[in-house]
Amino acid sequence: MPKIQGLYLQLKNSHTMNQKKDSQETTWITRTHEFLPPIGSDDREKVIGFWSDFYKTVFELSESTSSYQDCFPTKNDSIYKQIVFKRLEQCRGSHLSDEQLRNLQLFIEDSTLEFDEKSMYKTVPNAVKMMILRGEESVVDDSSGKRKKAGFQSVKKGCEESVVDDSSGKRKKAGFQSVKKGYDSSAMTYLLKSSKLTAEEKDSLNVFGQHTLEVLLIHVLSVLFNSVESDSVIRLSTLIDRLDTTVRSQIQLLKNRKSRYEQSISTAKAGVDIAPKPNGSPKNTFHFGNELASFLERKDLIEISIIGNIEDEPNRKKNGSFYLAKHQYVHCKIPASDLPIRFSLPMVCKPEDWQSILQDNQKPKYLSDLRGGYLSSLTADVDERYRLLSSKNLDNFYLEFHDDNSTELCDIMNKLQSQPFKVNSSFLSYIRQNESLLVEQGLILPSFLSKLQIKDIYEKFKKKYYSYHFSKSVRLATLFKELMKLIQRAGYEQYILKLAIAYEGYHFYLPAFLDFRGRIYRSGILHFHERDLARSLVIFAKEDSQVSSSIPISFYCAASHLYRSFDNNDDAVEWFEEAKGTFEEAPNDLLIKFACDAKKPLQFLSCVVVFKEYSTTQDLQAITSYPITQDASASAYQLMSYFLLDKDLAKNTNLIQRPGDSNIQDIYSYLLKEVQVYINDNDKYKNDSLILTVSDNLTRKIVKGIFMPMIYGKTLMSTGIFLQESFSFDLGKRQNAVAQVFYDFFKVKYSRLNCLMNMIQNIGWFSSERGNPVCYKVPLFTTIQDYRKSSETHIWVYSKSTHSRKKVTLSIPSEERDSRKTLSSTFVNFIHQKDACLAMNVVKFLLSDPSIPIPIYTVHDNFITIADCCFSLPLLYISAYKELGPPLLTINEFIYMNCSKPGYHDPEKFKRVIPSRELESLLNNCIPTEFRNKKNLWNKKKTIIVNSYNTYVNAVCGPIDSDTTNAPVATLLATRYEAHERKWESFKKELSDRNCLQY
Repeated sequence: MPKIQGLYLQLKNSHTMNQKKDSQETTWITRTHEFLPPIGSDDREKVIGFWSDFYKTVFELSESTSSYQDCFPTKNDSIYKQIVFKRLEQCRGSHLSDEQLRNLQLFIEDSTLEFDEKSMYKTVPNAVKMMILRGEESVVDDSSGKRKKAGFQSVKKGCEESVVDDSSGKRKKAGFQSVKKGYDSSAMTYLLKSSKLTAEEKDSLNVFGQHTLEVLLIHVLSVLFNSVESDSVIRLSTLIDRLDTTVRSQIQLLKNRKSRYEQSISTAKAGVDIAPKPNGSPKNTFHFGNELASFLERKDLIEISIIGNIEDEPNRKKNGSFYLAKHQYVHCKIPASDLPIRFSLPMVCKPEDWQSILQDNQKPKYLSDLRGGYLSSLTADVDERYRLLSSKNLDNFYLEFHDDNSTELCDIMNKLQSQPFKVNSSFLSYIRQNESLLVEQGLILPSFLSKLQIKDIYEKFKKKYYSYHFSKSVRLATLFKELMKLIQRAGYEQYILKLAIAYEGYHFYLPAFLDFRGRIYRSGILHFHERDLARSLVIFAKEDSQVSSSIPISFYCAASHLYRSFDNNDDAVEWFEEAKGTFEEAPNDLLIKFACDAKKPLQFLSCVVVFKEYSTTQDLQAITSYPITQDASASAYQLMSYFLLDKDLAKNTNLIQRPGDSNIQDIYSYLLKEVQVYINDNDKYKNDSLILTVSDNLTRKIVKGIFMPMIYGKTLMSTGIFLQESFSFDLGKRQNAVAQVFYDFFKVKYSRLNCLMNMIQNIGWFSSERGNPVCYKVPLFTTIQDYRKSSETHIWVYSKSTHSRKKVTLSIPSEERDSRKTLSSTFVNFIHQKDACLAMNVVKFLLSDPSIPIPIYTVHDNFITIADCCFSLPLLYISAYKELGPPLLTINEFIYMNCSKPGYHDPEKFKRVIPSRELESLLNNCIPTEFRNKKNLWNKKKTIIVNSYNTYVNAVCGPIDSDTTNAPVATLLATRYEAHERKWESFKKELSDRNCLQY
C-alpha cells in the first residue's frame, strides 16, 4: 500500500530548512486553518510561519508510516478495532450467501456492540488488563502450582477456570488465582471501602458482577475519548457526570430485569432514561462518578490537569469584579487503540425490520414498543443501539403514535434502511494514489495530526507561540483551539478512510433512527449525513439501470452544481460539456487544484474521477450508481411561504415558478438587495458611517449566515458575534447595534412571517408556564417537547497527582420547566417536524407504487437518488406539500393542543377561524397561580399571541368581505375559513416542481 508522501514526510529526512517560505509547504495551512489575519497584515505571515515551524517541531512525535498500514493487524495483533477489519478482509470477495453475511454481521456486532463482561475480556483485553492491574502487582498460581507475576488476569462470571497471560506472554488456564494478600484492586472494592457512598448506594452495587464496573468504565472512556467526534481532552465535570449517570442507569436496568424482564426489554430497546429522578440526595452528590474518577486517577489511567484551559471561558462577573473560570481537564492515558470505538458500523446484511414487540394485538403507542435495526439480542450492557429515537432525555422528548400509524412509520424506516450502498472504489483508489497532492492542497489533513496528543505537545505549542511575539489580536487561546479542531478532524478523516478500505467490495446497509421531531438519521459515520469526505466515498449499490440518454445529462448537471451555483440547470450542463475535455486530459495535480475552489471539493473531484472512468469505458454503470443530491431551496422559508400562503415568498424559494423565468431563484440574493435598500433609504442610518460600511461590504454568504439561523431562533448577541467575525474591520462595542439593524429590517419587511414566529414561540412559552409540555402534531405522530431547568452543584475531587482537592461544578436537572428555553426552541422544532413530515411523505409516495424501484436516501430537506431517477423526486416533493392541506388547520390544531386541556382533539373546531374573545378566554382560563400577581407580563404575552394570530388570519384568509361584516359571528367565521380554503387551493395549484429541489 502506498505511503503518504505528504508535505512533512518530505521534511522528515531534510537536515536543513530554507528560511524562505515555500508556497507548496504552506498551501495546506492557508486552506485548512480558519484563523488567519487578513492578507497584507504583518501577523498573517507570522501566523503561517508559526504553524509551519510548529508542525516541523512536532512531526517527529508521530509515526512516519502510512496510516493505511495500520488498517489491518499484524499476525499477533489482538487490538479491538482490527478484529473486525481483519475479518472483513478475510471474507472479501468470497461471494458469501445471505446466511454467511448474517453470521458475519453477528460477529461484527459481537465485537463492537456487546459490552458485557464476557465480551470485554475477548475484544479489549489490554484495556481490562490496565483497568484491573495498572499500578499494582498481582500474584497468580498457575496450574503447575508455581507462583508468577501476572501480566493480566480475569475471572469470567460463572466459570471455574480463568485465562491468564503470564509475564512471558503465553496464555494458560489458572487453577486458582489470588491477588496480593489484603489487597483487591477492583473498582467494586474501591467503592465499597469509600466513606462517601451511602449504605443504600453500596447495597445497590450487589447487582453487579466482579468486574462490571470496569466494563462500565471502559465504555464511558470509549464514548468520551475514542469516538470519532470525541475530543482528546474533556472536562473533569463531564467525566464525573457521565460515570455517575451510567452506573445509576445500569443499576436500575439490572434491577428492572429481575422483576419485570419483558417490560425492561422494551424500555431498554428504546433507550429510555431509566435513571432515578434527580430529587434524591445520592444523585445530587455524584458519589459514584466522583469516586470512580478518583479510582481511574489512582490507577494512573487518567491525568487531571488544566491543559486545554487556555481562556476557554469568558470572564464572569462576581461581586462587582471579573474573573476567569478555571476548569479541570482530563486526559486519558489508555492508548486509543486499546479502547473500543463507540459508534455503530455499517451492516453487511439487511437490518431487522422495525416492528411492534407488543403481544395480544396491542397497538404501539411509543417508539419503545418497536424493535429493529441491528441483529443482536439485548444484553445487560449500557449501549443504546436499539433506540429508534435519538433524544438524550426520553422522559421529556419523545413521540406518540396515532391509532395504528406505527405500521406506516415502520414501513418508511424499513424502506430507507433496506437500501444497499457500497464504497466508491474508484475514488478511494484515487485518494490512496494521490494523497500527497490532496494533503498539499488542504483537501485532506496530514495523517500525523491524528496521532498528536494534546498533553504531549501543549508545552511545545505554548513555547513556540511566545517565541513569535504576536500582536494582541493573535491570541494563544485562538490558535490552540484551532489545533484541537484540526487534530479531531484529522482523526475523523483517517478513520473514514479506514472504514472505506474495510468495507470496500461489500454491499452495506445503514440502520435508520429518529429524533423526537421525526427527523431521520443513520447509524455510524460512513453515510450522507456526514461531511464531504464520507459523502464522496459512498455510492448506491445498483447493478441494473435503465439505459437512458438523460443519465449523463443528470450526472453532468449534478457535478457542475457541486463546483458552483448556476442560474439554471441548462447552464450547468453546458459548463460541464465544455470542461469535460479538460477533465479527461488534465494531470491529477491540476485537477486537485481546480477542485479546491469547488463548493464541495471532494464530492466534485469524485464526480470527475467517475466521469473519466465512464469516458474511457462508455459503461453507464460507472455513473448510474453515483448519488445525485437534490436540496430543497431554503426549506424553512419554503415552509413559511406555505404557512402564510405567500406566493411572492414561494417564488423566491422556487415553490412557485416566476412567469417567463426558468432560472433558479435565490432567497438570500433577494434578501441581500432588500437589506441594502432598507439601510440606504432609511434616514436613521444616513449619517452612520459604520452601518453604511457594513451595508457596502455585505455578501450573500454573510446574509445567509444572518437570516437562515434567524428563522431558527438565533439570538441578537450570537448574530453580533457572527458579524464581527465576518468583516475585516472592527465593529467594536457596536456589534449588537449592527445586528439589531437586520432584526429591525426583518420585522418591517417580513412582518407577517415575524408575527407567525412570535405566535408559535409564545404559545410554547404559555404551555411551559402552565406546567405542560409543548405538543406538535403531524399525521403519523405527535412530538412531545418539555424543556427543564438545571442547577449547578459543586463537589470536591481529591487529586492524587497534586495531593489537593479540586472543585468541580456539575449541572443537575430539575423538575422545573424552562420557559425561556421553550420560547427560543419551539418555532425551530415546529419547522423541523414539518420538514420531517415532508421527507416521510416523499418516501410514503414511493412505497405506494412498488413498481417504481427508486433508490432513496434522505438528509432532512435533502433527497439523494441516482441519475435515472432524479427527475421523479421534485414531483414527489410537490405532492408532499399538497398532502399537508390548508395551513390554518395546522395552526389552529397547535393552538388548541397547547392552550386547552392536554389531549384536546376536535377536528371540526380546527376548521374555522378562532374568534379573538375565544382565544383570550383560552389563555385567561389557564393562568398559572404564580402569574396572577404578574398580570402585566401575562397580558403582554396574551396580546402578542392574539394580535399575531389575527395578523396571520388576515394573511391566509384575505381581508374581511364588506358584505359579511354584519353577518352572525358563526357565519363570518365559516366564511373566512372558506376564503382560506380557496386561497390554499389557488396556492396549491401554482406549486411547481421545476426548481423546488436543486442539485
